[in-house]
Amino acid sequence: MTQMTTKQLPLNPAIDPIRIFQCVCTFDAFNVRHGLPIVNPDHARLVEAYLTITALPTPIDFALPAAQFTGVHDIHVYLQFTASSRIQTLDITDKVILEIQASLASLGSERSSKCLKEGAEERLRLIEQLQLTYTPEFLNKMRANIDTLTKQDPSKWITRLGERTTDNWGGTLHPINFLYAYIPLAPVSINKVLAKAQQTGPLLLVDLMDLQLIISHGSLEGDANKRELPGGRVNACVACVYHNDLLDEFKSLEGEIEQQLKEMHAQLATDGPIVHPLTLAQGSLADALKEIKDIEEIARDQKVQLDSIGRTTSQLQQKLDSALSRIDLLLSKVKLTQPGAPQ
Repeated sequence: MTQMTTKQLPLNPAIDPIRIFQCVCTFDAFNVRHGLPIVNPDHARLVEAYLTITALPTPIDFALPAAQFTGVHDIHVYLQFTASSRIQTLDITDKVILEIQASLASLGSERSSKCLKEGAEERLRLIEQLQLTYTPEFLNKMRANIDTLTKQDPSKWITRLGERTTDNWGGTLHPINFLYAYIPLAPVSINKVLAKAQQTGPLLLVDLMDLQLIISHGSLEGDANKRELPGGRVNACVACVYHNDLLDEFKSLEGEIEQQLKEMHAQLATDGPIVHPLTLAQGSLADALKEIKDIEEIARDQKVQLDSIGRTTSQLQQKLDSALSRIDLLLSKVKLTQPGAPQ
């Protein structure tokens, strides 16, 4: 078995796309094997896949009054893939059964039994409404068989993926017919199945190419002549979770933008390196403007005082000029009165 070292990628439900692959497999003598390709045209990385599998009966010939319904028997599930340039086929049937048993145990006996009885009763009522040649005694016996089954541990209900017995109407009332549609179970994680199936090392979906789910009526490795006659149907659904590296880049870019916005918000906060200095500068400017206003008030007061002083000085100058004129006049009179002055 190929050894792989790739780490499992974490799931991110917010961005990882999910694609649904589904098929209804009808089994007959010429159709004992069906394949469900898990196509990946854009080469996105498959990181997880979830499987649900439900059986459905088919009548041999519904047109006949005594039509007998046929259920599936011993369905096998395989994964076919390419790893390390080799095509490999891995039988995962037993591991799928273990996961279903664990889910039934988790659901609990009361709820599992109630859901099983509801599904079986709906099927039996449909048979009665169709007025086929099944006696009330036969149908009541099937109801009693279901009641007996519901008294058992639900985790023991399924040891094969379908089993035909006289107690379950040839597989028509086997619990696999009511999984997921009536009994709400968690889907089977293929990564968990792969982890349990490996003997020599981990094998992850992300490492596999050309993946295909194969569903067969009976084992592909057994003797075809010893198989139960193929019949019935299987509804298989695989929900694949893909991881796109481009989404990682967008997520990283989103983180960087978010970080930058946080930094900008911090810088623009009132105590940040941008707003805080501006706030301080605004306070200083306000103080400076107040000082300028005070200086302007002082200057206006001083101007008023200077204007008053100027007026007073002007008045004194006028008085001084008048006094000087009078002094000049007196001096001229004195000169005229002195002896020897010209007459």
